[in-house]
Amino acid sequence: MPEKQSWKKRCFQITCCIVTALLLTVWVWLIITAYTKAAGSIPLPHPTTPSTTTPPAIQCQNNGTFRDGICICLDEWKGDYCEIANFCEESFSCEMTDCRTNVTFDRILIGRYGYSKEQCQDSSTNMERPKATRLCSEINGMPTFGKPVFVSCNESLDTLKTEVENVTSDLELRRIAEKMQVLTAQPQQLDSNNIATAANITGQIFLKTEEFNTTETSEAAAVAIITVSQLLDANDTSFDDNGSTYDAVVKLTQSLEVFSLHNSTNDTQVVQPNLAVQSLSINQGRNHGILFTSLRGLNETLVSSRVRVNNNASDMEANPNADIQIFLNVSTEEGVPGRIGFLLYQNAKFFSSKKYEQTKSFSRRIVSGSITNGRLNKVELLFRAEDLPPFTFLNDYSCVSWNYSEKEWSTLGCTKDGNETHFLLCSCSHTTNFAVLMNFKYNYRYADPLDIISKIGCGLSIVGLFFTILFHVSTRKTRKTSVTWIWVNLCLSMLIVNIIFLCGITNENKQEGSRANSTKNQILVSDVTHPTSEDNPLCTVVAALLHYFLLSTFIWTAVFAVQMYFRLRTTLGQLPKHFMWFAYGFGWGLPAVVMPITFAATFEKDNITTYRQEEFCWLAALGVQGKFQFSKPLFAAFLLPVGIILVVNIVIFLILTVQIFWKDNAHLRSTRKKSNMKKFMSTLSVAVLFGITWSLGYLTLIEHDVIRIVFSFVFCIINATQGLQIFILFVVRSSSFKEKMTPVIDYLSSVRIYLHSKTIFLDRVINTNTQESYRQLDSFSSSAWLSSSETN
Repeated sequence: MPEKQSWKKRCFQITCCIVTALLLTVWVWLIITAYTKAAGSIPLPHPTTPSTTTPPAIQCQNNGTFRDGICICLDEWKGDYCEIANFCEESFSCEMTDCRTNVTFDRILIGRYGYSKEQCQDSSTNMERPKATRLCSEINGMPTFGKPVFVSCNESLDTLKTEVENVTSDLELRRIAEKMQVLTAQPQQLDSNNIATAANITGQIFLKTEEFNTTETSEAAAVAIITVSQLLDANDTSFDDNGSTYDAVVKLTQSLEVFSLHNSTNDTQVVQPNLAVQSLSINQGRNHGILFTSLRGLNETLVSSRVRVNNNASDMEANPNADIQIFLNVSTEEGVPGRIGFLLYQNAKFFSSKKYEQTKSFSRRIVSGSITNGRLNKVELLFRAEDLPPFTFLNDYSCVSWNYSEKEWSTLGCTKDGNETHFLLCSCSHTTNFAVLMNFKYNYRYADPLDIISKIGCGLSIVGLFFTILFHVSTRKTRKTSVTWIWVNLCLSMLIVNIIFLCGITNENKQEGSRANSTKNQILVSDVTHPTSEDNPLCTVVAALLHYFLLSTFIWTAVFAVQMYFRLRTTLGQLPKHFMWFAYGFGWGLPAVVMPITFAATFEKDNITTYRQEEFCWLAALGVQGKFQFSKPLFAAFLLPVGIILVVNIVIFLILTVQIFWKDNAHLRSTRKKSNMKKFMSTLSVAVLFGITWSLGYLTLIEHDVIRIVFSFVFCIINATQGLQIFILFVVRSSSFKEKMTPVIDYLSSVRIYLHSKTIFLDRVINTNTQESYRQLDSFSSSAWLSSSETN
């Protein structure tokens, strides 16, 4: 019988050693892999090169920004150093016929109209709309105000529509244009019917301009362009295709194109915040190269000082400060002078696409080039590829033109050069409204400084939890209560969590932050490409499994807490009937309900980030800016239920702490210092087992960067090693474990120990007085005896 028990002990010891070796090998391999990846992502320092003297940057005035060798100014300033005012100062004026009607105006940019601070009364048709408008123009290099134009507060766009159809003089046409400009001064209040009416009136004004062909009608058309610019500030929902709105907008853009070609025989330019119109004539009988350029500014609006035309360009000359450029090569015949017109729209609200979905508030400019009495040889376009939406990078783009018959963008006749880095280059064989459709990807931040700490902690926890389970199963006969199986289920769930985290939390299929550089010109379906379910399905599975087993772990901690509470409150420490059946149902069954519901409610095949994070395989919680969002599934599906469990566990923990661990006991035999130490260790043990330390995770949601980082490190270190803490506090410190480990220690004590050149043999001798004595066998040294006593 003793030999059989000794054989079983040897097998148990060998099994433990083999499993430990395997776990440590896997753990070390994962740590080395993680460290190698982390080290590989750290850029190595470049060799130092002798510094060269660079000229000092220009001191830009009035909040201008020095960039690429020039000063980029705010709209209110111009000049090489942003030193020249581009506005008229605040002003006061009154109606000529009644100076008791006072109106005041804020600062107005040159070439634009401003609106009075005074508004129509609430009882009028145009309540809360300005009473008057005033032009700021540049005369002899000086900003100069024009006369204010007043509008009746009871006039409407519908009445103007009737008036423009029956207009008979150029003065009436200008007056209608000025009234419409004031009535559309607050575009956010315009609905689709208002936009359709205003677009019809504006189109009529452009047609009447060609009919009358006077200075007054040209000024009326210039005022109408202001209205078009204001319409481009209306809400996106106001441009929904309801038939009449789209037809009116189509006629308006076509009327603008005709106006840009036949504006007059002179070269003219009208620039408003959202629309620029450029007309110019070209000589007959030769080839012409015309380059239209819009330079970037600190504001997203268009300014006349940044819109330029070079009618002697030989080819596309990329300007590093340009937002958009279009180059036309045109041939004209003898005896027939030609004309060229350019249109630049600040946004694409007049060109609503059904195929291309735009979700980012990114201004996509539309440029149009048209010719008459000439032959087109080449069209080249350049769009800036910088200043993209935050936290994104450009993935792909397509060169397109608007097809009026199909009401959609088309790539017909256009090609692209996908290898350019700073600009997007397009070439087309026709003239019309051109644009580039851009596709972005979010620039996810994958680097995580806590990665190595987490892997080390999880590796230690796996070893600790494995031996904790093994210890409780092997000693189950010494305990007659159900505590053993609650322990085993809790540790098993936690063990699986650590294994899944260690092996699968990292998303191996990372989104690269570089452009596709594809030369294939095709219509894009969306401006943002999200990671899909096909990119890395294993990562989604890992997130779902982690969700299930983490919830199960916390529920089992609550089950253990409730069990301890029942044993405290009942006289004989008995549990309610069928307690274990309820424990199994809640511990393993409740997560099996929550996890599938969360998956079904948030999973999207075309955007997996609605369910899990892209940076790592866990429930979605952070936005693209790296900030926590309560709308993500992590809050409702994990943090909320875990928070409720932690509150229950903390309440039971406080009850146990007060009534058991720190309750005065006159029968304590140990000293006061030792008693307090035992109480502290018991309190610490229960806190670890109840998962109280996980409450630190909620402190990582604090927006303050320093506080969040500190609590992130503390939370990671404490909770990643929770399995090891359980093993030390509940296994290593127990008397049963010490008894089990005594044979192992005795066995290890019989091995040979080599000290330098001497060989020492330890020979165990057992006598009847339970005294163990050891005799040193060494012919090269004097005899010595080592003895130790063991009390049974």
